[in-house]
Amino acid sequence: MNSDLVDINTGGQGFITTEVDDESWELLKREFNTLFSNLRKENNAENKPTNDERKSARRPINLQDHDDSRLLNHRKNGIVISATHNRFERSSDSRDMRTCDSKRIRLAQFIFDTLEGKEVCLKIFQHTLELLSLLLCKAKIRIPSKLHLVILQLSIFRYLLRFGNLTVNLFQIAKKFRQYREMRKSHLQEKPIRFYSKGFQFSNIVEAFYNLTDELILLHKLKSVFSGKNISSINAGKFTRFIKQQHNILWEVLNIIAMNKNIFQWQQLMKEEIYLNLFNINDNAAKEHKSEYKVLANNKINLKLQKNISAFDFYKIILNLLSNLINIKNKRKEFNSCLTYEIITMGSCIAELVRLWNQARLALAEEYASAT
Repeated sequence: MNSDLVDINTGGQGFITTEVDDESWELLKREFNTLFSNLRKENNAENKPTNDERKSARRPINLQDHDDSRLLNHRKNGIVISATHNRFERSSDSRDMRTCDSKRIRLAQFIFDTLEGKEVCLKIFQHTLELLSLLLCKAKIRIPSKLHLVILQLSIFRYLLRFGNLTVNLFQIAKKFRQYREMRKSHLQEKPIRFYSKGFQFSNIVEAFYNLTDELILLHKLKSVFSGKNISSINAGKFTRFIKQQHNILWEVLNIIAMNKNIFQWQQLMKEEIYLNLFNINDNAAKEHKSEYKVLANNKINLKLQKNISAFDFYKIILNLLSNLINIKNKRKEFNSCLTYEIITMGSCIAELVRLWNQARLALAEEYASAT
């Protein structure tokens, strides 16, 4: 075997036999297998696969085309969900609109059920027709005769709604006189003037005279309607003009007194608002904390409604004072003065209607709070 090998150091070119070649190849294979087995053991020791990984590794890889059916189904489901959501939002919006409409209808019904609300609605309608007749007269368009008749009937109906207030005022004055006589005999013998200032107010007397003139004017209007012509007597004409003048003056005085009361009410509301902002108390704390200011609703929303009522009442009083000055000066025969009077009166009517609307909201809110 050694004789067959060729010395490498001789530098000559030797020939390797087949046996030597097979033995060297076998040795190389053993060494390679040993090295590979050692490397695989080390790798298995470091990262030992789990059963799931083995199963997933054994699964064949299936190459599939891109199928968008599932994506389309998801999109369809999303579209259906969004459509139902939008439909639900539309139904909820329509339900809210229905509740708002029902509340508005209830507020309008609440206003029109009162005598004051009916009188304001009729006043708006009457002065709208009067303003329309003035504009038609300015444009030199023939005014239908029935239009003046409708205006007169609306005015009479407004007077009929106020008819009977004089009886109520006289009953209240008589009741206070009787209380004064009874209390004077008991423990108010030394303080009659103080009781008189509290029991009898100047506004009660003025209101009684105003209602008296109001009913006299109503009688004059009814007489002119049933007779079919105006009163032609000179004495009656003078008396009627005197009554109307006194009626306008008393109405101005009542508006000034109402403005004074409104300013006092606004001051009380501002004090209540400051009280709420400073303390911000709840019902339990309100029972423990005693203050001279009594919060009517313990609620800022109700307080805001009360402020709106007081504000629009003030606007109405100011507009009534301005319009009544035209009546006192007897300037309604002029076109510009009459047009100004109608515009100011319409503004006063709108302010009064908004005040009644806020008053109805406050009444319904208190009714709901008491029910709950």
